[in-house]
Amino acid sequence: MSIFNSYLSSSCRRTAAAYLVLLATLTAVWMWLLFAVDKTSPSLLKDLAVAGGALLALSVPYWWMRPRGRAVMLWGALIPALIVLPNIWYFRFWGTILSPACITMTENMGGALLESTIPLVRWYDFLIVPLGALPGMTGWLLRPLSWRPSGKEKRHILLMSGIAFLISSILVIRVVIISAERRWTLSDFLESTTDVLTPSEDNMRHYLYKGPVFFTLDFIGGSLRLLFDRPLQLSHADCDRISRFIADVPSSPVVHDITEANRSKNLIVIIAESLNADVVESKCAGIEITPVINALIHQPGTFSSTRIATQTKDGNSIDGQLLINTGLLPVAQGVTVNRASFSVTEVPSLPRIYAGHCNAAVFATDGQFWHERIVSQNLGYSKTFVIADYESLVADYGIDGGMFRKAEQLIDSGLSSPFLLQLITGSMHTPFIEEAASQLPPVPGQSELMRRYLAATHYFDLELGRFIEFLKKKGIYDDTMIVVVSDHTHDIEPDSGRGADKRCFAAFINCGISGISDRDAGQVNIFPTILALTGATDTLSYHGLSDNLFSPDLRGAVDGRGDIIGIPPASSGDAFSISEHIWRGNYFGHCGNAQK
Repeated sequence: MSIFNSYLSSSCRRTAAAYLVLLATLTAVWMWLLFAVDKTSPSLLKDLAVAGGALLALSVPYWWMRPRGRAVMLWGALIPALIVLPNIWYFRFWGTILSPACITMTENMGGALLESTIPLVRWYDFLIVPLGALPGMTGWLLRPLSWRPSGKEKRHILLMSGIAFLISSILVIRVVIISAERRWTLSDFLESTTDVLTPSEDNMRHYLYKGPVFFTLDFIGGSLRLLFDRPLQLSHADCDRISRFIADVPSSPVVHDITEANRSKNLIVIIAESLNADVVESKCAGIEITPVINALIHQPGTFSSTRIATQTKDGNSIDGQLLINTGLLPVAQGVTVNRASFSVTEVPSLPRIYAGHCNAAVFATDGQFWHERIVSQNLGYSKTFVIADYESLVADYGIDGGMFRKAEQLIDSGLSSPFLLQLITGSMHTPFIEEAASQLPPVPGQSELMRRYLAATHYFDLELGRFIEFLKKKGIYDDTMIVVVSDHTHDIEPDSGRGADKRCFAAFINCGISGISDRDAGQVNIFPTILALTGATDTLSYHGLSDNLFSPDLRGAVDGRGDIIGIPPASSGDAFSISEHIWRGNYFGHCGNAQK
């Protein structure tokens, strides 16, 4: 009876009223915003159930506490309000929210983080701080002035405040992130923005489907797993399983005369940042977006595909570079290069496979993010160059123009044939503010973001054409196989169709085979295709985790989100697990040299 009376005490009723009114208000705003933003198929019943579940979860610890201590717990909402702020700025840039992988990235962000954040800040963002303090302030004003908590009560207050914080933070974040989405959609947050953060395309989707409580628990669990990451210890059975899988990977043959002709050619691999396949052979205001690529894919000796499923995960660009250079898929959680066990010093890679070629890599970036430069050096590239090495060229010709001209300098300075040259572009990276980009005519109804992306793509395409003309004048074009491939796709505008279907582009120029493939495949098929075209598979036991693009049985893939594209090979699901064990267990370093 005394417990019942305590629930009916005036202090309890007043504090509970302030608490529940605020929760009801937040939930109402959340529901209204969610319904307004979701233009596809809003499920009001499902979202109400999620909101009700979060409200119930928040209420349980509150009523568990002693009546006079409940007001103190309300101050827990102030802490998540501070956590919300970086999520707002992150969402403005990427259109999604932070993932656990971000906690592993602080070591290679440096001062660029501040440079990226400042242009995204708006004064009204900080209104979330008094919002978070409102429940605590209300409860504090209504508290009995004579109350003095005992030691036991203080411990209960501390415990319950922590539980309430973990659960209520996502409810508050939900309201603010969706508010940020509306502002981000209607406003231009792109000017003078430097990109340093990493997107996680699945994170918002997981949030929407799991609801705030389960997403919070999943996020916390994922963060702890990454913080306390340890290398995977491979058993003999694990090594045998991986070895059998690699040995069973088929390799569709390529005509012998073609492989013999390609074997002695130079190899230039151009990894194009965020190149969505649907821009190829498309027009903007009647102008071809990629006129050079359009001409190349129809010339004899060029094989191409616009049906390559994106298989990158949290690492995006570096995941794409590793897929193309090693044929290995990314790890399931976190970023491959930031896992404790990451090592590429023993992994078969393009520089090691083509050990007889002189090699170099040129980045249209600073080479620090994702440790790109270090990773490339460990892959076996003997010479690596970043923007700091050719700043004057970038100032005169833009990011990609400077990169291509640096490559020309390398060739002119005596990069002896046959050579392997990897070029990583940068102009098509969010937020697409390359000043040298061609200005395509505006299209009615086209967003500024889309206009910039298409202009950057057009600029890259023209610079590619100019580089090919250099190779022809140099007299080495016919002796060079050029691979142009996307590192990943980018959702410019989900409703526009550009990037929404997650298709990468790949073209093998001067490879001796003509045609445009319309069959679904994955990025994991690029590496074995390069090897097959040059006859490298004849002497290698490892040639990737899937067949090459010429396989008649290749009709699909499993993308980085786990979605099935087309009809993938039966081994596609196992390939992700095998790759996870190879990366986390350092298979090529610990299980002998048999598969190198």
